[in-house]
Amino acid sequence: MVVSISSLPISPRTIVGCLLLVLNLFAPLDRASAQERREIKMAYVSPSNSQSISWIAKETGIFAKNGLNVEMIYMSGGRSTQALVAGSIEFSSNAGPPIVQAGLAGTDVTLIISSIGVPIFSVITRPEIQKPEDFRGKVFGASGLNNLSYFIARRVLKKWGLEPDKDVKLIASRERFPALQQNIIQGTLLSPPENLAAQKAGFRSLAETADMGINYSYAGIITTKKLIREQPDVIQRFVRSYVEGLSVYLKDKETTLKVVGKYARITDRKVLEEAYLLFTRHWRKAPLPDRDGIRAILEDLIAIEPKARSADPDSFFDPSFVRQLVQEGFVDKLYANSGSKK
Repeated sequence: MVVSISSLPISPRTIVGCLLLVLNLFAPLDRASAQERREIKMAYVSPSNSQSISWIAKETGIFAKNGLNVEMIYMSGGRSTQALVAGSIEFSSNAGPPIVQAGLAGTDVTLIISSIGVPIFSVITRPEIQKPEDFRGKVFGASGLNNLSYFIARRVLKKWGLEPDKDVKLIASRERFPALQQNIIQGTLLSPPENLAAQKAGFRSLAETADMGINYSYAGIITTKKLIREQPDVIQRFVRSYVEGLSVYLKDKETTLKVVGKYARITDRKVLEEAYLLFTRHWRKAPLPDRDGIRAILEDLIAIEPKARSADPDSFFDPSFVRQLVQEGFVDKLYANSGSKK
């Protein structure tokens, strides 16, 4: 005999009891999720598009979706590396020489994401500099000595057949835009959006370093080997969030412009769009760290750090977390059948 459930008498007390049972079944899941949520401090080192993927992951809720409450802290590249070593932060949106210099000094800093493998700068000059040869006897400004812009400036000058400190004087100039205006320097490297502002002010863009065949670890994420050993799950959740944030940059222009405008404090849509399009050409959908970018940095450091000559490039990065996402098909799924929102 088949008995219809609807025909059975069900009291209000029974209904309430059933509801409480269901709620109790799901409550442990909620508590577990709350316990897994991790407070993270992360540094970004400039108000540039090169730092924007982590901003996007935070502002769109991707970090939160993966159980990470990320606090963004703005500090210089050198300070961020020191903070990482001291344990004050867990991640830094940093790349280039500071990572390798820290490794050569014996710290356990390592690169886990390399999202751009070419330096993105415009060679900005005063109007009278119309070709590379015009730099002979002139002054070229880098943001500092023995940092990313310094080493890329040396590479650019050498590609043009000019010897740094012989044919062209290379100096440190933190305020490069004013130095150009005052004719203290006649050329420098500026990244978006500063390069675009300089062009609007009448200065010349002589070349783009991204088109000069220079392989370099330009944008990425660093952490410590200690955190990798002790909390690999946190690392994997962070990397997953970053990779998804990168897909938002490439697929959703309007969201990206809004987020970059907020962090870079730019309201000029044209400037935001030009910077957006420039970086779109160079992001790696699967941001695997690679030895070529690290090898180039080691070559530049040999003159000031003898250990760089015999150092193994592979010891400065860990590609396993991005590689896992690639092998799982996570990256392919992010871009499957997706149209770009322009």
